[in-house]
Amino acid sequence: MTSRKSERTPKETAPGSDGAPKKVFSLLNDFVFKYVFGQEKNEELAICLLNALLKKSGRDKIVSLEFLNPFNIKETAELKTSIVDVKVRDGENRRYTIEVQVCREKFFVPRTVYYLAKLYSEQLRSGEDYSELHPATGISILDFDLFENCDEMHNIFEFRNQNSSLNLPETMILHYIELTKFSRNKPRRLCTPFEKWLQILKFSEKYITMNELPDYLCEEEGVAMAVAQLKKVNADREMRQILEAREKEAHHLASIKKAAYAEGKADTALKMYKLGINTSLIVEATGLSELELRELLKLQPDEIKQ
Repeated sequence: MTSRKSERTPKETAPGSDGAPKKVFSLLNDFVFKYVFGQEKNEELAICLLNALLKKSGRDKIVSLEFLNPFNIKETAELKTSIVDVKVRDGENRRYTIEVQVCREKFFVPRTVYYLAKLYSEQLRSGEDYSELHPATGISILDFDLFENCDEMHNIFEFRNQNSSLNLPETMILHYIELTKFSRNKPRRLCTPFEKWLQILKFSEKYITMNELPDYLCEEEGVAMAVAQLKKVNADREMRQILEAREKEAHHLASIKKAAYAEGKADTALKMYKLGINTSLIVEATGLSELELRELLKLQPDEIKQ
């Protein structure tokens, strides 16, 4: 079987003057994701992705979208934190947010629930009645294990009664898709649109370095276009400067948070030690190792150790 060719990798993604290959930014980068799927000119791409992730087919398919927070390179580049989700409304007034997240956050689930509730409630303007409310769906594409004791890759949460015999379908739904649990070992002929898009999302940095895409991926609507857009991002010098600056800022913030967290653990350990709490309990409570606790105590004045 022959393979359909995609765009060739642009020269800008070739090795640099020092011989080292340039970093490839993937679709799991929040800035890149919004650039590719959050622009009005890329409406077709966002539609394809949503239909695949939500497993919509036939008359249920989404056919048009309105972007509620379209990508703006200047505004987005100035943000120091993670990028706001892609937020859209379809032709039936149903609202959706899509986000990618590669790092675990302590309050990730409450955050996604909060923003989904906002997406649902902000539909009403002053004086309007509840008939103006339409379903709201939040989709989180994760590159970490959110539910560590669950083998399911795609978990869907909605309002149901306790025995699951009744649900409230026209309200709010949350989708969590854990790419860490995705396997591409399934025979290609059995791959669904959902699985093909997950494969592209998870391994996008590899696919843009290839001169050809496999037929079974090319034949999926929107996939080749998404790869072409990703190549465009990686080939654009201005975009790369923005991405590299954001990555540097992210590393800086992570270092600050780590140092602050470590300092907080140290303060807690010292307070517990002064209260006469057993060192084994201090280790268990703070997460410090026994060696770290001993070294910490060595640095303290004698009155603390007594």
